[in-house]
Parts: sequence; C-alpha cells; structure tokens
Amino acid sequence: MKIALTTVLGSIALLIASPALAEQGERALSFTASATAEAWRTVQGGLSTGTVALTMADATLGLDGAALGHRGFSGEISLVATNGKSLSAQIGDIQTASNIENDGALHLYQAWLRQALGQDASIKAGILDLNADFDTNDTASLFINSAHGVGPEISGSGLAGGPVWPLGTAGLLVQARPRPDLNLQFGVYNGVPRDLDHAHAFAALGHDSRDGLMAIGQADWTLVKDTRLAIGVWHNSAKLTASDPRLSETVSGQTGAYAILEGAVPGLDQTRGWFRLGLVEPKASSLSQYFGAGLVRQGVLSGRPDDLLGLAIAHARLSSGSRQADPHLGLAETALELTYAIQLSDRLAIQPDLQYIIHPGGDRTLNDALVIGVRMAVQLP
Repeated sequence: MKIALTTVLGSIALLIASPALAEQGERALSFTASATAEAWRTVQGGLSTGTVALTMADATLGLDGAALGHRGFSGEISLVATNGKSLSAQIGDIQTASNIENDGALHLYQAWLRQALGQDASIKAGILDLNADFDTNDTASLFINSAHGVGPEISGSGLAGGPVWPLGTAGLLVQARPRPDLNLQFGVYNGVPRDLDHAHAFAALGHDSRDGLMAIGQADWTLVKDTRLAIGVWHNSAKLTASDPRLSETVSGQTGAYAILEGAVPGLDQTRGWFRLGLVEPKASSLSQYFGAGLVRQGVLSGRPDDLLGLAIAHARLSSGSRQADPHLGLAETALELTYAIQLSDRLAIQPDLQYIIHPGGDRTLNDALVIGVRMAVQLP
C-alpha cells in the first residue's frame, strides 16, 4: 500500500512538472472542500435520550491530465476528518443513523490515478473507496442514514468493515462499456481499510495476511431513460469467526450480492425512487439480508424548485448466528427517514431530518427510537 500511495503522489508531481502546455481554458489542478455540521436529539427510546453534535470536513485535490497534454489521465487525493461524536451510541442502532459519524481522526480517504483506455474503458489504482464506484445510488444520496449510502452488509463485512468512507484502501478497478446501455466494473481491494493495531492511524499503509482481499463486480444496465438496474456480487477472503457461538470453526470468507433499481417514478412528476436488496452469507455475518427503498420529490413548494423532499426505509435482518449469540435480539432493525433539503445557495444547504428506528440494533428489549436532527452543509470554493 505504501507503493500505491507513493506512485500516485510521484505521478502527479511528474505530470505537473511536465513541459506539456496546458490547453487553453483548462486547469491541471482543482481544489474542493466541504464542511458538514449536524445537531441531533434522541427524543425517546434507544439506549438513552440526549443531544449530540457531529461535524465532518473534507478536502480534495484533483488532477486533470488533459490540461497537461495527457488526455484520459486523471488523479485525486482527498482527506477527511470528523469530531468523533456518536449518535448511534445513544440509539444503539446497527445501520448508523448519520453517515458522517466516525472515529474523530484525520484520515487519508482516497489517492488514486485513472487512465482511460479509449472511449469505453478505464483502469484506476491507488487508495480507493469501494463505494465511490460500486453500490452507488444517486437518488438515495439525499438521505442521512448510512444504510442508504452503501449497504450495511458490505460496510460491515470482513474483519473491520468494508473498504468504504472514510477509510480507503489499496485497490485496482477496471471498467468497460461494451455497449451504450451497459457498464461493467470489477475491483480488488485490501480486505481491511484500517490498521487493526492502530485504528486512528492517518492511513492503513500495510498489508497483513489476515486482512484478506475484497473482490467485487457490478453490471449496470440503462433500461429506459433515467432508469437503471445494477447487480453486484462480492467476496471477502478473510478468515472470520462464525457469528453463531455454537460453531467453533473458522469461516473462510464472506460472499454477498446486491441489486439496485433506480429511476423516475411513472406518473409522478419530478419524483424519483429506488429499491435495493442485499444478501450475504450469514455464517460469519451479523446480518443476512437488507432491503432499502425510497422516494425523492423535487420542488414540492412553490418558488423552491431545487429543494428535495424524501421518504425512505432501511430494513436490516439479523443472521441466525447473531440471534443465537444474544437472546435479546429479534429479527431485524428498521429505520424510517423523512428529510427535506433546503438549497439556500449553490454552496449552502440546510436539511431537517427525522428518523424512527424500530428495534434499534434488533434488540427486542429496547424501545423504538425517535431522532430529530438538522444538517448544514457548506461547499467550497
């Protein structure tokens, strides 16, 4: 992984120093940053009631090789930091109610190089976030609950969670579009996105044999205009402990699959929706199935054409082994989310959010949790 990071940084430096002339109107380097702040109140249920504030900041330096005479070549380096506070510590949920909640450390998120291979294929390598290319869903990105970003069966895979935000890991991605309505991708990643012995390390730049590898493939079909179907299959090769305490043997990896149907909703103007189904072998997993769905309506209020109103459900079913390990656990946790994003300007948005979590953590002894919050996001420059 050290080699991957060094290669990315060195290649960017060489390109910037290249004598090739930038094409008129193109810039080789771009910089973007954002800051997000949230205030939450657990009104009832869960592990405890109370208030918590979460913050997240990120910064990205992008490289456009075309501006230096290298068409089809690009790169990116990005960092992310959070304040380490936890809303889920109050709720006790397993799907993580806020997608900016993390450990409070500064992390290298991504550092990669990409080369186009003609017009219909590319290869990308470096420190990667699996979810930047796989299991993506633009419509669901409005929602704050983490389950609508990447499926919890993927984010919870392996020894220490899948290689997803905010911890990228060494990876290689190849992409090809054999015809206009079909895109194919295959990626291989280090199976553990963090240093198991130093969880708050800036970057996990080592590889241990116990980490395993995460391999994933996805096919995307454009069915009709504005409607897509994505099907993915993945395998994490790490040796894992069985979730059922009655089983003492080591489990050789996890395998899972998912499908996403996303697009415009017929008969509903300015409305998009999606369904997502995720499955994972339950023998070494805390979950066995996941189902998510939602609707997003644009321009609900007169004079507010850019505002978005959304309603979504995230249902994570626990594996039989998890239920055997803890007699308090029931079948599933279900999170309902109602949210409204107010676009105040091109750079500033405010988003009130309400979530109702049924059986937080799947624990039948916990009361359902009602959580109310508001997010403010600023984009720079």
